[in-house]
Amino acid sequence: MKGFIKKTGAVLLSALMLGGTAAALPAVIPESSITVNAEKYGDFEYSQYSFEDDTIILNKYIGKNTTVTVPAKINGKKVVGLDYEAFQDNIIIQNIVIQEGIEFIYSSFSGCKNLKSISIPASVNNIEDAFGGCEKLTTIKVDPNSKYYTCVDGVLYNKNKTCIETVTTGIKTLHVPKSVKNIVYDGQLNYCHKLERITVDPDNTEYTSVDGVLFYKNKRYIWHIPYCLTSMTFPKETTLGKYPFGSAYNLKSIFVEPENKEYYSFDGIMYDKRATKVFFCPQAKTTAEIKGTVKTIKSSVFYNCRNLSYIKIPASVETIDESAFPGCKNLKYVYIPATVKTLGAKSFGYDSNTDKKYNDFTIYGVKGSAAEKYAKDNGFKFVAGTAPKPLTLNKQEMTMGNGETTKLSATVNVLSNKNVKWRTSDSKKLTVDQKGNVKAVRTGTAWITARASNGYEQAYRITVKNVPSKITLTKGVLTIGVGEKYSLGSNVNSGAGCATRTYRTSNSSVVKMTKTNWTGEFVGVKPGVAYVTVRTYNGKEHSCKITVKAAPKSVTISKKNLTLKVGQTATLSCWTNDNSGCAKRTFRTSNSSIVKMTNTNWTGSFKAIKAGTAWVTVRTYNGKESSCKVTVTK
Repeated sequence: MKGFIKKTGAVLLSALMLGGTAAALPAVIPESSITVNAEKYGDFEYSQYSFEDDTIILNKYIGKNTTVTVPAKINGKKVVGLDYEAFQDNIIIQNIVIQEGIEFIYSSFSGCKNLKSISIPASVNNIEDAFGGCEKLTTIKVDPNSKYYTCVDGVLYNKNKTCIETVTTGIKTLHVPKSVKNIVYDGQLNYCHKLERITVDPDNTEYTSVDGVLFYKNKRYIWHIPYCLTSMTFPKETTLGKYPFGSAYNLKSIFVEPENKEYYSFDGIMYDKRATKVFFCPQAKTTAEIKGTVKTIKSSVFYNCRNLSYIKIPASVETIDESAFPGCKNLKYVYIPATVKTLGAKSFGYDSNTDKKYNDFTIYGVKGSAAEKYAKDNGFKFVAGTAPKPLTLNKQEMTMGNGETTKLSATVNVLSNKNVKWRTSDSKKLTVDQKGNVKAVRTGTAWITARASNGYEQAYRITVKNVPSKITLTKGVLTIGVGEKYSLGSNVNSGAGCATRTYRTSNSSVVKMTKTNWTGEFVGVKPGVAYVTVRTYNGKEHSCKITVKAAPKSVTISKKNLTLKVGQTATLSCWTNDNSGCAKRTFRTSNSSIVKMTNTNWTGSFKAIKAGTAWVTVRTYNGKESSCKVTVTK
């Protein structure tokens, strides 16, 4: 009964005002009907539904409670139903109890992503698309006296089970009885993150299932793929609908029966029979390489491929349709060849749900090509040239100490690169095994190379120096405040090398380490004293005494007013209140064209650039500030 109520800032009155009766109430109220503004009752907005029997309808819940009871009467008037927007997109409510007497619920709860439970009274006789986007709905309670609805094992049916209204999100297996002729809202199943398979009674005349996938009876169209399904067979009779794979987040491969006249699959990717178009890529894939005969990449082929980090587009491709790669949040870059002449709207770099673009997305390609124009039109970074090699290393160079061991890693981004082999350019200086474990044998320089099975290579440049005789932290004594974060660097003696250095704290209840490799990052937990110690691979150590004091309540800059001539420089210091600690304090200017900062840490040094007024402000790690007014004259 969509269209029963029209929202235009007011609510349409019943056609009964025009002389109708309750029995003659139209399914769709004409747009010319009289409107009134909504009134308020507690946490609800409501309006007149019918003057004939003096009933009202709830238009909007405006409260902030997590548990809500929907009243059946307001000021003595009967509430007959919930409007389309009554709770729509409310992210606060978790539990709903609808009182006896209410008769209909339209798409009143769509988008209520935190709604967990709802109680439906016996009086409700019409539910229409009510729970779309309720991704946490696990409990539906229906009054057992209801003549219109029933809920069995988390599935909400009409009373005679000819229609499935919605499904709770915790369900693992959905069985469709033979009586079901209609499933109202398939999108609700997209939030069933535990759904493993769907079965259908063999006598059902509308639906059937194959290996857990729900089809219409003749297998011509896929109705739903369970969220947890990892592989599926595409039957020979089936053709693609518009978004058949929208919920298949864990599907890793698809096999198309050879007899299918329209499609075939290769390496889990689905093509048309001549391999000129690509139609589907499993969302769980991390890398994908499209066949070199493809000319068109269709819309939504890579829909929500959240794990996809690398895609190889061949030079055969000429067209990439609109929204071909929506929701590929881990695809940080793509190389688009110059052969691509058409790029549809939002084909790359956009979120599938919000349509917001990914700001860290980069397009590689040829200057003057469609790829460059697309990047410019959409505000993406464009780099002329080829994309980074699909085999990447965590570092490009390193300095080790003689006798030191470390482990190297290579990130594989292309499907055919799964097997990586390691080799050394000089085994007298460096040795490496096939797990990337390296040992420094003699001083000098050598390269450790990672080679993928398809020939891609990347190399580490490693310099081996002498064994460290000592290591020194950048500070020996330090005072910080509770909650303040700090990082200590360290240096070994001249001529020595040390690729790995570890940090520890003497008292984690006073100073807690947040990073223990290479740099020692830590945070002050409570007032007291602790020591942070760095250690080399051969046991050399050095410690810093850390005193933790209370967080600052205030900070005072050394001057409140200062006058300078153009070209002059000045330095400001600051101090915090007694018995507080603050190792980091940063300075900034309100106008760098008048006063330009030359030092912003601990003390604030700056230079007068031109006549005018600016403020130099110091800020502690916990947000306390103090400012100096700087007047610059000629």
